[in-house]
Amino acid sequence: MESYELDELRSKLDSMEFHLDSLEAANQQLSITMTGLTQRLDEIGRRDRDFQYAMWIQTDDGKHYKQWIDTWRPTWKEFLTLREVTERERRCHALEATREAGFERKPEWAEYREREKNPIKRLVGHTPWREEYEKDLRRWQATYDAAIKPLPHASFFVEGGRGVVKQAEDTYKAVDAAIKDGHYAIIRELIDATTPSFAYRYDAQVPDALPGVAAWLREHRK
Repeated sequence: MESYELDELRSKLDSMEFHLDSLEAANQQLSITMTGLTQRLDEIGRRDRDFQYAMWIQTDDGKHYKQWIDTWRPTWKEFLTLREVTERERRCHALEATREAGFERKPEWAEYREREKNPIKRLVGHTPWREEYEKDLRRWQATYDAAIKPLPHASFFVEGGRGVVKQAEDTYKAVDAAIKDGHYAIIRELIDATTPSFAYRYDAQVPDALPGVAAWLREHRK
Protein backbone atom coordinates (compact mmCIF):
# COMPACT_ATOMS: atom_id res chain seq x y z
CA MET A 1 0.00 0.00 0.00
CA GLU A 2 1.34 3.40 -1.01
CA SER A 3 2.08 6.02 1.64
CA TYR A 4 -0.61 8.36 0.31
CA GLU A 5 -3.14 5.54 0.69
CA LEU A 6 -2.05 4.98 4.29
CA ASP A 7 -2.40 8.68 4.96
CA GLU A 8 -5.89 8.66 3.46
CA LEU A 9 -6.87 5.65 5.58
CA ARG A 10 -5.53 7.31 8.73
CA SER A 11 -7.51 10.45 7.87
CA LYS A 12 -10.71 8.43 7.51
CA LEU A 13 -10.09 6.64 10.79
CA ASP A 14 -9.45 9.95 12.54
CA SER A 15 -12.67 11.31 11.07
CA MET A 16 -14.64 8.27 12.22
CA GLU A 17 -13.14 8.56 15.71
CA PHE A 18 -14.10 12.25 15.82
CA HIS A 19 -17.68 11.45 14.81
CA LEU A 20 -17.89 8.66 17.40
CA ASP A 21 -16.64 11.01 20.11
CA SER A 22 -19.22 13.57 19.01
CA LEU A 23 -22.00 10.98 19.13
CA GLU A 24 -20.90 9.85 22.59
CA ALA A 25 -20.85 13.43 23.84
CA ALA A 26 -24.30 14.06 22.35
CA ASN A 27 -25.62 10.88 23.93
CA GLN A 28 -24.25 11.90 27.33
CA GLN A 29 -25.82 15.34 26.99
CA LEU A 30 -29.15 13.78 26.01
CA SER A 31 -28.96 11.49 29.03
CA ILE A 32 -28.29 14.48 31.31
CA THR A 33 -31.19 16.39 29.74
CA MET A 34 -33.60 13.45 30.11
CA THR A 35 -32.55 12.95 33.73
CA GLY A 36 -33.16 16.64 34.40
CA LEU A 37 -36.59 16.51 32.75
CA THR A 38 -37.53 13.40 34.70
CA GLN A 39 -36.47 14.99 37.98
CA ARG A 40 -38.40 18.15 37.09
CA LEU A 41 -41.55 16.17 36.27
CA ASP A 42 -41.19 14.20 39.50
CA GLU A 43 -40.86 17.46 41.44
CA ILE A 44 -43.94 18.92 39.76
CA GLY A 45 -45.88 15.75 40.52
CA ARG A 46 -44.75 15.79 44.15
CA ARG A 47 -45.78 19.41 44.60
CA ASP A 48 -49.15 18.71 43.04
CA ARG A 49 -49.71 15.73 45.35
CA ASP A 50 -48.66 17.81 48.35
CA PHE A 51 -51.10 20.54 47.35
CA GLN A 52 -53.96 18.07 46.86
CA TYR A 53 -53.20 16.45 50.22
CA ALA A 54 -53.04 19.83 51.98
CA MET A 55 -56.48 20.69 50.60
CA TRP A 56 -57.99 17.29 51.39
CA ILE A 57 -56.66 17.06 54.95
CA GLN A 58 -58.76 20.11 55.82
CA THR A 59 -62.00 18.42 54.75
CA ASP A 60 -64.17 16.33 57.09
CA ASP A 61 -62.77 13.14 55.56
CA GLY A 62 -59.24 14.43 55.93
CA LYS A 63 -59.81 15.31 59.59
CA HIS A 64 -61.32 11.88 60.14
CA TYR A 65 -58.19 10.31 58.64
CA LYS A 66 -55.93 12.51 60.77
CA GLN A 67 -57.71 11.41 63.93
CA TRP A 68 -57.47 7.78 62.84
CA ILE A 69 -53.79 7.87 61.93
CA ASP A 70 -52.84 9.76 65.10
CA THR A 71 -54.44 6.95 67.11
CA TRP A 72 -53.34 3.97 65.06
CA ARG A 73 -49.78 4.91 64.07
CA PRO A 74 -48.43 4.63 67.64
CA THR A 75 -50.53 1.49 68.17
CA TRP A 76 -49.04 -0.17 65.10
CA LYS A 77 -45.51 0.97 65.90
CA GLU A 78 -45.92 -0.52 69.36
CA PHE A 79 -46.93 -3.86 67.85
CA LEU A 80 -43.94 -3.78 65.51
CA THR A 81 -41.64 -3.61 68.54
CA LEU A 82 -43.30 -6.76 69.90
CA ARG A 83 -42.91 -8.44 66.51
CA GLU A 84 -39.22 -7.53 66.41
CA VAL A 85 -38.59 -8.97 69.90
CA THR A 86 -40.58 -12.12 69.17
CA GLU A 87 -38.90 -12.91 65.85
CA ARG A 88 -35.42 -12.19 67.20
CA GLU A 89 -35.92 -14.56 70.12
CA ARG A 90 -37.49 -17.26 67.91
CA ARG A 91 -34.43 -17.16 65.64
CA CYS A 92 -31.99 -17.12 68.57
CA HIS A 93 -33.68 -20.15 70.13
CA ALA A 94 -33.59 -22.06 66.84
CA LEU A 95 -29.93 -21.19 66.20
CA GLU A 96 -29.04 -22.32 69.71
CA ALA A 97 -30.72 -25.65 68.96
CA THR A 98 -28.54 -26.08 65.87
CA ARG A 99 -25.41 -25.33 67.90
CA GLU A 100 -26.43 -27.93 70.45
CA ALA A 101 -26.77 -30.36 67.53
CA GLY A 102 -23.13 -29.75 66.64
CA PHE A 103 -23.36 -26.95 64.07
CA GLU A 104 -21.33 -23.79 64.59
CA ARG A 105 -23.32 -22.14 61.80
CA LYS A 106 -25.51 -22.99 58.84
CA PRO A 107 -23.60 -25.24 56.40
CA GLU A 108 -22.24 -23.45 53.35
CA TRP A 109 -21.20 -25.25 50.18
CA ALA A 110 -17.99 -23.22 49.81
CA GLU A 111 -16.59 -24.72 53.00
CA TYR A 112 -17.28 -28.30 51.87
CA ARG A 113 -15.94 -27.67 48.37
CA GLU A 114 -12.61 -26.50 49.79
CA ARG A 115 -12.18 -29.91 51.45
CA GLU A 116 -11.90 -31.55 48.02
CA LYS A 117 -8.22 -32.02 47.17
CA ASN A 118 -8.76 -32.67 43.46
CA PRO A 119 -8.81 -29.18 41.81
CA ILE A 120 -10.94 -30.35 38.87
CA LYS A 121 -13.61 -31.88 41.10
CA ARG A 122 -13.46 -28.82 43.33
CA LEU A 123 -14.01 -26.56 40.33
CA VAL A 124 -16.98 -28.41 38.81
CA GLY A 125 -18.50 -29.42 42.15
CA HIS A 126 -18.70 -33.15 41.38
CA THR A 127 -17.29 -34.40 44.64
CA PRO A 128 -18.35 -36.74 47.46
CA TRP A 129 -18.35 -33.67 49.67
CA ARG A 130 -21.49 -32.48 47.86
CA GLU A 131 -23.49 -35.35 49.38
CA GLU A 132 -22.02 -34.61 52.80
CA TYR A 133 -22.94 -30.94 52.47
CA GLU A 134 -26.53 -31.66 51.41
CA LYS A 135 -26.98 -34.16 54.25
CA ASP A 136 -25.69 -31.69 56.84
CA LEU A 137 -27.78 -28.88 55.38
CA ARG A 138 -30.94 -31.00 55.62
CA ARG A 139 -30.10 -31.91 59.21
CA TRP A 140 -29.38 -28.29 60.11
CA GLN A 141 -32.65 -27.11 58.54
CA ALA A 142 -34.67 -29.86 60.22
CA THR A 143 -33.17 -28.96 63.59
CA TYR A 144 -33.83 -25.26 63.04
CA ASP A 145 -37.43 -25.82 61.92
CA ALA A 146 -38.19 -28.21 64.78
CA ALA A 147 -37.04 -25.58 67.28
CA ILE A 148 -38.68 -22.50 65.77
CA LYS A 149 -42.04 -23.75 64.51
CA PRO A 150 -43.61 -24.47 67.91
CA LEU A 151 -42.83 -20.94 69.11
CA PRO A 152 -45.64 -18.42 68.56
CA HIS A 153 -45.41 -15.33 66.40
CA ALA A 154 -46.21 -11.88 67.81
CA SER A 155 -49.81 -12.14 66.57
CA PHE A 156 -50.42 -14.90 69.13
CA PHE A 157 -50.21 -12.26 71.85
CA VAL A 158 -52.91 -10.08 70.26
CA GLU A 159 -56.60 -10.59 70.95
CA GLY A 160 -58.02 -12.16 67.81
CA GLY A 161 -54.62 -13.45 66.73
CA ARG A 162 -53.27 -13.46 63.21
CA GLY A 163 -56.58 -12.43 61.61
CA VAL A 164 -56.73 -9.15 63.53
CA VAL A 165 -53.06 -8.37 62.87
CA LYS A 166 -53.42 -9.09 59.15
CA GLN A 167 -56.55 -6.96 58.94
CA ALA A 168 -54.81 -4.05 60.64
CA GLU A 169 -51.70 -4.41 58.45
CA ASP A 170 -53.73 -4.67 55.25
CA THR A 171 -55.70 -1.57 56.25
CA TYR A 172 -52.51 0.37 56.88
CA LYS A 173 -51.07 -0.63 53.52
CA ALA A 174 -54.29 0.16 51.65
CA VAL A 175 -54.67 3.58 53.27
CA ASP A 176 -50.99 4.40 52.72
CA ALA A 177 -51.26 3.43 49.04
CA ALA A 178 -54.40 5.52 48.63
CA ILE A 179 -52.67 8.54 50.18
CA LYS A 180 -49.64 8.17 47.89
CA ASP A 181 -51.83 7.74 44.81
CA GLY A 182 -54.16 10.59 45.74
CA HIS A 183 -57.22 8.33 45.94
CA TYR A 184 -58.69 10.20 48.88
CA ALA A 185 -62.31 9.27 48.16
CA ILE A 186 -61.84 5.67 49.32
CA ILE A 187 -59.91 6.35 52.52
CA ARG A 188 -62.85 6.93 54.86
CA GLU A 189 -64.49 3.75 53.62
CA LEU A 190 -61.28 1.78 54.23
CA ILE A 191 -60.90 3.14 57.73
CA ASP A 192 -64.51 2.70 58.82
CA ALA A 193 -65.01 -0.73 57.27
CA THR A 194 -61.81 -2.57 58.14
CA THR A 195 -60.13 -1.12 61.23
CA PRO A 196 -60.18 -3.77 63.99
CA SER A 197 -59.82 -3.30 67.72
CA PHE A 198 -56.33 -4.03 68.94
CA ALA A 199 -55.58 -5.40 72.40
CA TYR A 200 -52.87 -7.64 73.83
CA ARG A 201 -53.17 -10.94 75.68
CA TYR A 202 -51.11 -9.85 78.65
CA ASP A 203 -51.93 -13.05 80.53
CA ALA A 204 -50.99 -15.37 77.68
CA GLN A 205 -48.59 -18.19 78.49
CA VAL A 206 -45.21 -17.24 77.10
CA PRO A 207 -42.70 -20.04 76.29
CA ASP A 208 -39.49 -19.98 78.31
CA ALA A 209 -37.60 -19.51 75.03
CA LEU A 210 -39.12 -16.02 74.68
CA PRO A 211 -38.16 -14.16 77.87
CA GLY A 212 -38.02 -10.85 76.05
CA VAL A 213 -41.64 -11.25 75.00
CA ALA A 214 -42.71 -11.87 78.58
CA ALA A 215 -40.81 -8.73 79.61
CA TRP A 216 -42.41 -6.73 76.79
CA LEU A 217 -45.91 -7.74 77.88
CA ARG A 218 -45.18 -6.80 81.48
CA GLU A 219 -43.76 -3.42 80.51
CA HIS A 220 -46.65 -2.55 78.18
CA ARG A 221 -49.47 -3.81 80.35
CA LYS A 222 -52.10 -1.10 80.78
